[in-house]
Amino acid sequence: MDVYDISNIVDINKDGLFYLDEDGDKQHIDFYMCRSNWVKHVNESKKYITWDGEPVREISEGDSNCVGQRDWFSEKPYYEFFTNPIIRFEIAPKRRFWEVFNRHWVQRYYPSFYSIQKRINDAGWSTFDLG
Repeated sequence: MDVYDISNIVDINKDGLFYLDEDGDKQHIDFYMCRSNWVKHVNESKKYITWDGEPVREISEGDSNCVGQRDWFSEKPYYEFFTNPIIRFEIAPKRRFWEVFNRHWVQRYYPSFYSIQKRINDAGWSTFDLG
């Protein structure tokens, strides 16, 4: 799995996501390929369940606009896209000295985390919420 900081994301549109790799080169994640990989993952894993506790039925690409998964409650909140290999964009929260007694200090990162999801949704795609 390749891991990048969420700030490496440059643009998101209907065709995919553009980001800067470790060399500063612009790279592209194809959302159509991610959706295909997501559908294959869900159909093979059988670990996803519906709201009523039933296993998710086999899905087709026409049934889904999901291109990855996200987890705000992870130690390092992240988005993972179903490329091959998976690419993760995460936030490495840093507590400021004066936030020692504030148990909700990590919330200041939520606007940047949510803005990625909003841009994905605005482009017609989604990510699966693990948190």
